[in-house]
Amino acid sequence: MSRFVAQWFLLLITTSAMWAGPAQAATPDDEAAKAKDNITTIGNVRIGAEANSVAVQAGYAYLTGLRVEGEPAEFLIINVQNPETPYETARIHTDANKMFDVAVAGTVAYVTFGNYLHHDSGLDLFDISDPWHPNLLSSLALDSVDEVIAGDHLAYVSTDATTDVPGGLRIINTQDPLHPYVQAQVDVDDDVFDMKLSGDYIYLVGLTTGLHLINVAQPGAPYEEGVFLNDVMVTHVAVKGSVAYATASDHPDNFLIIVDVGTPSAPVEVSRTTLDIIPDDIAASGDHVYLADRYQGLTALDVSDPEAPVVDGFIYGGDEAYEVMTAGSLIYGADGWRGMYIFRDVNEAPLLNLMMYPIDPPVVLTPDNGMFGYNLRVENRSNTTITVDIAYEAIYPDHTRHAVLRENDLVIPAHSALEQRGRTQSVPDEAPPGDYTYVATVISHSGGAMSAEFPFQKAAPSLAKNAGPKDFALGSAFPNPFNPRTAIDFVLPTATVVDLRVFDLKGRRIRTLIQGQEMQAGTHDAVWDGRDDAGQAVAGGVYLLHLKTRDSSATRRITLVK
Repeated sequence: MSRFVAQWFLLLITTSAMWAGPAQAATPDDEAAKAKDNITTIGNVRIGAEANSVAVQAGYAYLTGLRVEGEPAEFLIINVQNPETPYETARIHTDANKMFDVAVAGTVAYVTFGNYLHHDSGLDLFDISDPWHPNLLSSLALDSVDEVIAGDHLAYVSTDATTDVPGGLRIINTQDPLHPYVQAQVDVDDDVFDMKLSGDYIYLVGLTTGLHLINVAQPGAPYEEGVFLNDVMVTHVAVKGSVAYATASDHPDNFLIIVDVGTPSAPVEVSRTTLDIIPDDIAASGDHVYLADRYQGLTALDVSDPEAPVVDGFIYGGDEAYEVMTAGSLIYGADGWRGMYIFRDVNEAPLLNLMMYPIDPPVVLTPDNGMFGYNLRVENRSNTTITVDIAYEAIYPDHTRHAVLRENDLVIPAHSALEQRGRTQSVPDEAPPGDYTYVATVISHSGGAMSAEFPFQKAAPSLAKNAGPKDFALGSAFPNPFNPRTAIDFVLPTATVVDLRVFDLKGRRIRTLIQGQEMQAGTHDAVWDGRDDAGQAVAGGVYLLHLKTRDSSATRRITLVK
């Protein structure tokens, strides 16, 4: 069942409870009365559309949004490497009226879409290898789609029951993302409210048939191993280890039911807690579960004692909380027209800790000394090995952010640290004088991010240095090494025709940045985004910049890091 129809159904069966008052929209006064200090807002990004689904991977959030009923839906990418200042990097307008759910694995995002009355629905696959330039890879037509989960070259899609097709699970083979196909299916003959993946099992919530435990250890031969049937209607589910946390409704009451799924063929209820909200989604992390209530924001329950869960946190989002997910120590919510919120539960200690500090503070660079040193340490406080990326940025005096370097796939064992001492960073001569901020963000592949920063200053060059005529020069590229783009400057003593090209070490032309262009005397710049002339991202490695004019030429090495 689509999320929008499901929400309408839940509201219908809880009408009397809503009129009585508990599920009415919260107000700022309600927030002050109910809020607890345990949940704090870290960041928020408005997208100019109604955010209804969110997925997070390696420092980026992926959203589905709808501007106005009847207008095309949108797929958006948000940079959350610094959770306090998330910002949009890309937006794709689609032909669909609705985009129901989004999931991400590797360099592919999976989005379920539909048009009104399900005349046209299916699964879109987007290439997100470059979060600034995503593109649609393929679309697969499927009847009455709703939820989607991303796996290893697989996508798990839920479908609702129709007169022609039984509802249930569809497993999509995406080994070739240009040609996805249905590999297997399990029918439950029911509409689907929610679906989550944990280990070898899909936990699928049927409208009238309860919680289905589907074994997908062999994706080509999935089967239903168990089912949790109850005296109430299960609506949403989250899973952590051998425990499933299910929300349920029994007019006019709503519940959190904790289920032991250690024996998948025979799930057992552990406890049941009455809720005063109508949950639209649920997520689990650490000792807490988080409930997105369409009208009252985000509620946290401490489930460290599964037989006696306790509400110990609340925060009012501001609009309609449709979906919630956790990544590391952070909580991400799709909150309707308020966009995406990022929260932190102070009870859940971050699994990562990042420290970065300059070697000889304060850092003040002169025109003759464009380099500083620093130390960096990343601690893994969890019980498992984690893999992280580290992204470095420089915030310029005009507050623009410039990517400097990205180190990928760094492995840190449990309860240990990655320590890098005596690192250096060069600052190009042409960088303007002023106050800068150097930022490092560690991004866990399992979700979550943390940033550290320190300021530095660059002094203005003396007038003597700028006096006199300028010689022909191919200046520095900044950053270098770089990922994904670098800025190149060059100086022309007189007006001339300019060619600027990128070659590989074998002398093959990769990209033409400037060709046969008449340019005036002075300093000029160009940008290379790591793509070839066909628009395809090139492999990491060393490349050659070659500048040529009527009278002179120069070459400089640059390094693309991936």
